[in-house]
Amino acid sequence: MTLQFPFSAGFLALFLASGQALADDAVSGYPAGGVVFKSDKDVSIARQDIDLSAARVHVRYVFVSNAAAPVVKTMRFAMPKMPQDDTPDSLIELAPGKARDNLKNYVDFQVLVDGKPVAPKHHEFAWSGTRNLTAGFLKMGVPIFAATRDAREKLGQLPDKIKHQLAMQKLISGHGDGIMPGWDYQSVYEWLQSFAPGETGIDITYKPILGYPNDMGPHGLTDDFKTAYCIPPDFLGDHAQRAGMLGEVAVLGYLARDMDRPIGEFHLKVDEGAHTLASLCVPAGLTATNKPMEWAAKDFTLKNDVKVLFLVP
Repeated sequence: MTLQFPFSAGFLALFLASGQALADDAVSGYPAGGVVFKSDKDVSIARQDIDLSAARVHVRYVFVSNAAAPVVKTMRFAMPKMPQDDTPDSLIELAPGKARDNLKNYVDFQVLVDGKPVAPKHHEFAWSGTRNLTAGFLKMGVPIFAATRDAREKLGQLPDKIKHQLAMQKLISGHGDGIMPGWDYQSVYEWLQSFAPGETGIDITYKPILGYPNDMGPHGLTDDFKTAYCIPPDFLGDHAQRAGMLGEVAVLGYLARDMDRPIGEFHLKVDEGAHTLASLCVPAGLTATNKPMEWAAKDFTLKNDVKVLFLVP
C-alpha cells in the first residue's frame, strides 16, 4: 500500500530539491574552508593567512573598506556534512575533542572580529548527497539533528506514515528504539559584519575532521597517494628518523572559496609539529618563502582545494 500525504506534491518538491549553495564536495576527509563572503566595490580582502595542521585550522582575514560609512555584509561559515549513523565515519565518532560536548558545533568553530569573540547565528541542514532535505523535514516535523541517542528517540515518536515515507526513501533504517538516520547533518554559522572604513581583522579557527584512508600506515601510500599529495621520495625516510612517530595516515581538505577578485596578500602555512610529517601539492601561483612549509603570493586567487596528507602519531 502506498501512503499518501495531504501535502505530498509540495513535500516531494521540497524533499527532492537539490540545494548547492551550502553544499561542499569532499576532497579528502570532511573538508571545510574559510568564510563565504561576497565582496563589493567598497569592501575587499587585503590579506588572507591560512594555517593548517592536523589539530587546528586558523584562517585570518584583513578586510579593507573604502566606503565613507560602515558597510554591513553577511558572513557565513559552512561546516562539512557529516553522517549521523553508527558507522566509524559518523559525526558522533569523528567529532574532535571538546567539540563532542556540543555536537552541533562539531568542529569547535570560533570567530573573532578585531580580537573580540562573535556569537554567530546557527543554521541546520539535512542532506542526502546533493539533495537538500531541510525544508521537507521541517514541514514534516522530522528532527534534522539525530546524531545522539536522545535525538534519535524523536525519530521513533514520529507518526507511522512519516516513518514509512522516510524508510521508502532509505532515509531511516531499523525500528522502535533502534531507528537510525540515513541523512547527513550540516551546521552553518552566519553573522552580520559591519565593516568600518579602513581595516577589519577576522580570525576563524576550527578543529578539522580528518580522513583516515587506509589501515596500513605509511606502507599503504600507493602511487595514487604519492601523486595526489605530491609525496617526495625521501618522505618515508624522514618518517623513520622521527622518534615516537607511529605513522598513521590522515588527510585534511581545505575548500577553496569562489572569490570575485584576487586577494592582495595570500599566505599558506602547513604546520607539521614535533611528531608529524606533511605533504601536499602546493597550489599553482604560490612561491616558497624562507620558512619551511610556507608559501605566499600577491594578488592571488585560490582556485583549487588544498589537500594535505599527514603522518600522525
